[in-house]
Amino acid sequence: MDYKIFASENYNVSTLNRLEISDPLVGLKEFLVGKSSDQFKQHLRDLLFAVFEKHGWRQHGAPLNLYQKAKEVAKLMDFVWLITTCEIGTQYKDIDVKAYYLSEPYRRRTFGKLFTKTPTKNKPGVVPYVDMARAIFEERHGLLLKDDIERVWLQVALNSSYMSNLTIDFHCIEYSTDVQNNYYMMTIVDSAFELVNRPGPRLDAEKLKYYQIFAFDVDHPDCLSEEEIELLSDGLGGDFWYIDEVRFPKAIRKWYALISKTGHWENHNDPGNVLYIKETVQRIVETAWLRSRVGFPELNVSVVNKKYVADLSATHIADPLAYVDYFFGQHRLHEWKHLLAKWLAQSLSDEKRQNGEVTEQDCSDIVRLIQVLRLIERRT
Repeated sequence: MDYKIFASENYNVSTLNRLEISDPLVGLKEFLVGKSSDQFKQHLRDLLFAVFEKHGWRQHGAPLNLYQKAKEVAKLMDFVWLITTCEIGTQYKDIDVKAYYLSEPYRRRTFGKLFTKTPTKNKPGVVPYVDMARAIFEERHGLLLKDDIERVWLQVALNSSYMSNLTIDFHCIEYSTDVQNNYYMMTIVDSAFELVNRPGPRLDAEKLKYYQIFAFDVDHPDCLSEEEIELLSDGLGGDFWYIDEVRFPKAIRKWYALISKTGHWENHNDPGNVLYIKETVQRIVETAWLRSRVGFPELNVSVVNKKYVADLSATHIADPLAYVDYFFGQHRLHEWKHLLAKWLAQSLSDEKRQNGEVTEQDCSDIVRLIQVLRLIERRT
């Protein structure tokens, strides 16, 4: 298999399971039960305003609340993209999506004064939301907008002290790009409700079958770029750009400790840091899984610096490849990713949890995996 199809810059469906992908119309209807378009649009407003207001996430309580809003919008977008992509008999319509961005109704009902000096465009005609959503996906490279929500808006909104360019100080609204994207996202929300309130379109079964390989309950990488997949032999050096390799195990254990803490976020302003730790750990786990699939290089015998293998036993050091097999024997890749997502959500909450899905053994196993992978790299 060419694993580059799973590269992060391909913006694949990532929030749906196999069953939801096999029948996305039913999945979307079930997902929207008890929800309204206004609710999703408010999620978008809350997220966008939190981007441009320092520590704006605090208006919504624990950071988990804003995180969940972003994830709900991301899942809705996956459903709409999948349905519009797999619809049979669709004729592409030449729609200028930018002509709708500055339309008077949109200016009036969203950001008001922000648009006082923006130019007025000709009034566009009426276009069904689903057709508009399809044109937006074409304009914005498929699910790039979802990536903006999960990897840009959310990380800026939750603030990250480890990386200065992921803060409000480096995010400027003068270009109106984020406001334009907000309009596109609101249109996609409207299209989701249009889809469930009209006769369902016929969908291409072969395409749906293909997209099931991207489901979150199937083993595959999500966080690795095409370059990282192609250059696996280059190792994990880039993952420790912002966190010292020797100190990373301590950071992971502190992250695990947040699960059982209450009131932590009342006195801390940078929940984006745990998003970074989670993404880094997931990228390392995915790298280990991919290396185990394509094969590790032959190892040499070399001197071991103890500070890099502090959590490894003599057995681990003698046969690090066996530990990788043990790690994925404990949980499959998609199960590890599920545990990391649960771990992140629990750590962003201020509610105390005990006897949860994520265990101290899972935490220790991940720390050892990272040290094992670095040990393998130093022996090749």
